[in-house]
Amino acid sequence: MKIIPFLFIFYNLTIVAQQNKIDKKPVNTIIGMVYKRDNNCISEIDRAKKDFKSKEVYYNVMPNGYTDKDHNRSFPFLTELLKKKGIQFLTSPETDDDSYWMKTNNDSYQIKTNCYYKASNELLNIKYGANFTKNIEKTADSL
Repeated sequence: MKIIPFLFIFYNLTIVAQQNKIDKKPVNTIIGMVYKRDNNCISEIDRAKKDFKSKEVYYNVMPNGYTDKDHNRSFPFLTELLKKKGIQFLTSPETDDDSYWMKTNNDSYQIKTNCYYKASNELLNIKYGANFTKNIEKTADSL
């Protein structure tokens, strides 16, 4: 049983040592500025780019605290509009929240949520036009 706390401490020290080596400045990505230390977000963006080559998916990303109970009223129309372009419609399993922070011994930095889903949507905007996702949502909402 004594080995488990030792491994936990060793693992945490390894992570802190690795974080200190990584450049602390943010990098510009297709979803905006992301800290290089936010390895999870960076890897999700890369995974979305790879997945986009074989399938196109539009993700509905719900903001944290959004309380409109009729928010999904246009989903059937949105699904049909996207299907015409060969794009699948899914809902992100997590809410979008900008209040997550990673704290280290010397500093803290904001981590992003929904990076995979946001990246997938941005790739659609790159392929079909800068405001594709907003425009198709407006069209579906007007039907």
